[in-house]
Amino acid sequence: AIHGQTAAEVVYHRADAESYVAASRRAWADGRKAAFAIVDPADPAHVWGMISMSIAGPCGNCGYWTVPAVRGWGLARRALVLVCEWGFTERGLAIVLAEINPENDSSAQVARAAGFHRSHEIPVDPASPTGETERVLYLRLVSDPPPD
Repeated sequence: AIHGQTAAEVVYHRADAESYVAASRRAWADGRKAAFAIVDPADPAHVWGMISMSIAGPCGNCGYWTVPAVRGWGLARRALVLVCEWGFTERGLAIVLAEINPENDSSAQVARAAGFHRSHEIPVDPASPTGETERVLYLRLVSDPPPD
């Protein structure tokens, strides 16, 4: 589902997904991360994507993806808006970040549509499996007006 969204070819298997879910449950339990599925409302077993927020003090950092068949429907934008509002109201966050590959125009468009502002480029760990060298940092403050 996320093939083609990273700079490197990364293959994900069922065991990778199970490991991710287990790690996300542990991180949710200790307050470090919240992960949500983006599902078909008519069939919640049908996953259209996911959004997660890593949490450190008053700061959240979001990542999201959707399957190609539903891109352009506004689902990622809506999920990002909802997760930000949850973080601001339920977790007391002051800021939410999104680190976006500079070549991923669609993801940047989602962030802007969800009320995020482009800040600046940040370096990526050279050992990153994606091969990226930098990301663009987008941010949304609790004081920012909600998006239209």
